[in-house]
Amino acid sequence: RAGVPARPNTHPRRYRPAPALDWGAAPAPLDSGQARAISVTAAGYTSAHSITFFQSEQDWPGWQRTRRSGRVERLTVEHVMASVAIPVIFPAARLGNEFYGDGSMRLTAPLSPAIHLGANKILVIAVRNEDPNLLAAGELAPYPSFGQIAGYVLDSLFMDSIYTDLERIRRINHSVAQMPTTRSAGPAHDLQPIDARIVVPSADIREIAVRHRRAFPRTVSTLLGLIGARGAAGGQLMSYLLFDKGYCSELMALGEADGRKRVDELVPWLLGE
Repeated sequence: RAGVPARPNTHPRRYRPAPALDWGAAPAPLDSGQARAISVTAAGYTSAHSITFFQSEQDWPGWQRTRRSGRVERLTVEHVMASVAIPVIFPAARLGNEFYGDGSMRLTAPLSPAIHLGANKILVIAVRNEDPNLLAAGELAPYPSFGQIAGYVLDSLFMDSIYTDLERIRRINHSVAQMPTTRSAGPAHDLQPIDARIVVPSADIREIAVRHRRAFPRTVSTLLGLIGARGAAGGQLMSYLLFDKGYCSELMALGEADGRKRVDELVPWLLGE
């Protein structure tokens, strides 16, 4: 494309999904009725906007809000790579004429895409155990290392907006419940309550990452040690950088176990029973 420099075909830090995955089959859940819409979100480095790219079984229009919008587009592997490109750590991905990074950046309302696409129930799968008590009674916390601060910054960037959005939904639901209704037409307004629930891991993912720290390449492990992110203090940063099979398998096993504990609650709720 004129005026846009070509992107190299390879990059030393570029991770690609397994080639066996059929990315051309993304619309299959839509065709079978298993899903009404599929979306991924990425942040444009030039436009400074958060864009949600989506496909839908219905003719859903896009949307425009302050520094975030929704755009109908056929999803490809490049959309996925853009949505997970953690800034500085992983390379940006080009979509159209712009480079994009991790979708959590500038996405101040992460649950909004699901609502724009017609959801009235939202199940949030969290990745952080919310127990803050990591110190023994009377133990003093050491001065934070650079690695610990870096992990904290990433965690704040990627996680805090989810809980803020959940609180916002609860407040709006409360306000909607106080609004008057009409006998014939139901609510006398356009707002509808959103039933949102969250599943939080029963174990601390930072501790799981520390157990698998030996899976890092030697150069990465050395770098983590130099910035003070090798031990327990670096678990937060490591949890964002580790893509080892053993680590991911343990995370999936944890998610399955936590899901089974709440299956009697969540399945009837999701099915509307």
